[in-house]
Amino acid sequence: MKDYFDRNKKCILCEPPSKELVVDESAHFISIVPFVASFAFEIWIIPKDHSSHFHHIDEEKAVDLGGLLKLMQLCSERCLNN
Repeated sequence: MKDYFDRNKKCILCEPPSKELVVDESAHFISIVPFVASFAFEIWIIPKDHSSHFHHIDEEKAVDLGGLLKLMQLCSERCLNN
């Protein structure tokens, strides 16, 4: 990611993802499947507004993140028939 920033002078995670990679989105976050996932069922949750640390979010965003995390867990469980 640092190489991308050095070449393009912008954060790769702040670029809009391809619609084919989007799993779901909420008011403040978007969940995607990475283009080249390292693990089965890998999902990234990325803030819509640039933030380098999740601990810098306010309560509204924390609740929003929690809802998206729960939804991603349910999706994974359904895929695994668990």
